[in-house]
Amino acid sequence: MTASLGAWMVAIQIFSEMLAQDIFPDTVSCNALMNVAERAGQWQTVLQLLVCMTAKAAKPNEISFTSGISASDRSGHWELAMRLLSHMPRHRISCSEMSGTAAMSSCERLQRWEAAVHLLSTIPTADEISFNIGIAACRESLQWAAALQLLASMPRADAPADLVTFNALLNQCGEGALREEG
Repeated sequence: MTASLGAWMVAIQIFSEMLAQDIFPDTVSCNALMNVAERAGQWQTVLQLLVCMTAKAAKPNEISFTSGISASDRSGHWELAMRLLSHMPRHRISCSEMSGTAAMSSCERLQRWEAAVHLLSTIPTADEISFNIGIAACRESLQWAAALQLLASMPRADAPADLVTFNALLNQCGEGALREEG
């Protein structure tokens, strides 16, 4: 049994005990359970909790939606991750680094570089991590020009390029050269 799965089972017991004592979960307790569920690969449970939160007194926040986005991404449900991101404004929750970067990671894994770059443009306070994910998404799809444009736009966003940024770009050069030879 993995540590995540063990923690998941303990978390379920604690949550069940809470309900048995008529202590109703709030946003913090739901988010904590969602976090443990996500790490244990229980993506459907994460989504069920998110749905329950929208119907109950525990109102979802950005952490709740980010857990749902990440769980959807890790389970290979890219479209669901994007749908959750689009539902956030209905709950008066705006996309920030946390939720935007989670959604961008999903785009990167599925080589949807255009979607990743678009999401990056919607994050008002994008940092170097967000840009690095955007550059990685471009790298996965061999979009050199787009990756270099992101690098050029980093200073304007007050997001300094770092070692990860340059390593991603250098790897892109190598991958591109290998594909050109093949």
